Amino acid sequence: MSRKPDPLSKVRPSRGYHSDINSLKETLGQEQEKTKRFNAEIPVRLHAALKKRAIDEGLHLNELAVKIFSEYLSKRNNE
Repeated sequence: MSRKPDPLSKVRPSRGYHSDINSLKETLGQEQEKTKRFNAEIPVRLHAALKKRAIDEGLHLNELAVKIFSEYLSKRNNE
């Protein structure tokens, strides 16, 4: 019995994604913001939902995470 391939696993960014983004920012005259790696253990169902949302919004998972964190902190700061 063969398993169906996971359609969400096919949308991983290429290894050169971050260098492409950085060169685009340089071209547009935008300053590169330093980053830190953030690892978190999350339930599989939440990870799948985040990947689906990223696909629906045309974003990479990292971009969606940054967007969600930024919006959350902005909302909390305005309360």
